[in-house]
Amino acid sequence: MSATGIPGGVRAGRIYDTLARRRPLVLVCLVLGVLAGAVGTLNMRMDMSFRPVFTGNQQQLAQTAAFEKDFGDLGFNDLVAIADVGDTGDPGTLARTHELADRLRNLPHFVTVREPLTFPFFDASGRLHPAGVAADLSNAHTPAEQRAVIEPVLHSPSARRIIFGDDNRQVAVTVALDIANSDFSHWRAAVKQFRATVHDWSRQTGITTRITGYPEVEQVYAHEVLFSVLRSIAVLLAVMLVILFVYFRRLRDVVTCLAGVTLSVPLVLGVMTLLGQPFSIVNSQVLTLVLIVGIAEALHHQQEYRRRREAGRDHTTANREAFTILAWPAFMTGLATMVGFGALLTADMKAISSFGLSTALGVMIVYVANWLTVPSLIHVFYRNTPPQEFRQHTTSWTVAMLHRADGLLQRRPGTVVLGFVLGTTALGIVGASGLSIDQKVNEELPDSHPAVVAQSTYEHQFAGFLGPVLWVRPRSGTVLGTERQLASLVNRVCAMPEVRYVASPLDLTPQPPVTAGQTDSGCVRRPADLSGAVAARQGQAGPVVQRLADTLLTSAGDQAAIIVRVPDIGTARSLPFAERIRAAARETMPDADVATVGEWWLAQQGMHSLSFEMMLSAITALALILPIMWFAIRDAKLFLAGIVPTILPLFATLGFMGLAHITVRIGTAMILAIALGLAADDTIHLSVRIRDRVRTGSAPTSAVTATMLRTGRPASFSSYVLIGGFVSMMASSLIALQEMGLVAAFTMSFALATDLVLGPALYLLLVRGRPRRHASAPAAVPELVKVGA
Repeated sequence: MSATGIPGGVRAGRIYDTLARRRPLVLVCLVLGVLAGAVGTLNMRMDMSFRPVFTGNQQQLAQTAAFEKDFGDLGFNDLVAIADVGDTGDPGTLARTHELADRLRNLPHFVTVREPLTFPFFDASGRLHPAGVAADLSNAHTPAEQRAVIEPVLHSPSARRIIFGDDNRQVAVTVALDIANSDFSHWRAAVKQFRATVHDWSRQTGITTRITGYPEVEQVYAHEVLFSVLRSIAVLLAVMLVILFVYFRRLRDVVTCLAGVTLSVPLVLGVMTLLGQPFSIVNSQVLTLVLIVGIAEALHHQQEYRRRREAGRDHTTANREAFTILAWPAFMTGLATMVGFGALLTADMKAISSFGLSTALGVMIVYVANWLTVPSLIHVFYRNTPPQEFRQHTTSWTVAMLHRADGLLQRRPGTVVLGFVLGTTALGIVGASGLSIDQKVNEELPDSHPAVVAQSTYEHQFAGFLGPVLWVRPRSGTVLGTERQLASLVNRVCAMPEVRYVASPLDLTPQPPVTAGQTDSGCVRRPADLSGAVAARQGQAGPVVQRLADTLLTSAGDQAAIIVRVPDIGTARSLPFAERIRAAARETMPDADVATVGEWWLAQQGMHSLSFEMMLSAITALALILPIMWFAIRDAKLFLAGIVPTILPLFATLGFMGLAHITVRIGTAMILAIALGLAADDTIHLSVRIRDRVRTGSAPTSAVTATMLRTGRPASFSSYVLIGGFVSMMASSLIALQEMGLVAAFTMSFALATDLVLGPALYLLLVRGRPRRHASAPAAVPELVKVGA
């Protein structure tokens, strides 16, 4: 088939001729671009924080920003060392933890430290100890005297689950640093210093310690993501080498397919840097997707050249025809893939929209790089290769499989269509009940990972570092006089089963001591005059108490904060929980405006919008991809037959996720839009080739058979590349990326089956009984000889 018989063939031929004449200049420009991208990558911003997954709702963001202007980032700038001292009442071990606290006070950006001996508290008589019991303990000489000094702080309600664990054998030493949560690079150095200090102290004292806190978890994820990316790409390249070598059996062909995508890597990273897109937890998968999409497309070009050499074309003609004939379907499949990823720009969540933009641009870059490099390398490797070295695949297992698939859809197209529809419907119905939306902060690491163990310990023995913050603004302009309403709200929240701890301005007032062996949260508070709390906020009780009060009151006493701590309960439970808190606030504090704010709340809001954003991105992708398919195919029956193989994998994917109990969360939420773009790839390739054959005079049945046996093999292997690439993501240590790879591999496998069997079967049903259409004289171009025999 000549270039004049296909859309854009003449224009593509002119582009090829221009590139061929100026090949050295084109390649030099490409290499310079690669070098510039590599240099630009050195300035790429690394941001492995969780902030990009926060909601994009400007009202919520502004409200939290206004709150944090007065109160700071509550709890999310804390690093915690959990020390298993054996007996929290032993003065000797508490003295050693005091030594750890002294070392941590020397850390840069230190603000405050909470530890047993210097923690401010009220004793049973209501007397404030603003500097804790460190001085009193140093003046106690006998063990009995020392234990008597320690006893009051052990029973302080404000110290329960903040300093002392429920099992009375673990204490927490917590350091707050004045580093903004968004300043990820500074936190990396701070966490490293904190770890080193704690580990040195643990080694010297022999006391077992664990480290946790929001910044610690972020840094652990950054480390795991970075190494997972390197491991996944290594596995990906190994898988690609195997698939490509099995297909071509020649190292030169493998190099040709890998060259363009390899050169694309620094270009993609350089463009991301230029546009200010960070290398983040989600964006870490951009390179993997760009690599597998680029390799799959390069395989089509390489195979088309080989088929034309097998049919007797000389090298120059075969190389030119491969470029011109594939230019139109390749351009349209690339556009469809870009649109699939670009549809993610509709998401409010920065992490997903940034991923969509970066991957869409990456697809464009890798397609252009392939168009520039693949024909050039074919020319270098094969310009002197005689035709007899190109043997046809007459005994390939893939050809035999395609023969059987073609025979089935030719004999029973209706049965094939009915089987796919019924099977997908059954999968969707069975899996629907298991589909859910849920995201936890730290659920992507194995349960045995030290970071998971440390966080779990902190949540089960102490307060934990997650939960909402209530911003209380009395309409009277002062918290004075709201004591009863405030206590009522605190106690209502404290009684909720999820709650581990509640901090409020009432902690700055005398409260009844916690009794020994008490198993509840110990956060019940009685009303007390808050004038002393306001005075403490103004510094009248000393700097240590003032820093504690800074997080609970404004200096004017016109606003207050209630800090609620819960375990990592996930989005599915956190949103109903937050609604119960707001209802309690409306009932107990009618004279104040109470809003839910904080970093935890922003993250929950972002995750809550995932279901809507997932469907919106999928609908947007579909609305954009279907016109592209029509413009590429331009045959009504082939277009109608191609819609079902494009859409059906989405329903199968949702059913599979429900059946496998894979939740919708970061990673898996993006699959639908991605699948639409990738599934349309083979649909366009196969449909365009069937259309071209029908236009040259072939009957629809013979056009389907010829296309299946000729284009079906590279189409199937390009899907194997996608499947293998997604499977390589399962080498990641992060569960979300493992599940994303698993779901995407299933989706591409299902899409391959629909493209090779369902789409052609639907087309044969639509054209059944249609008379053969003969081509006009100018379009009657001789077919390739024995193609796909």
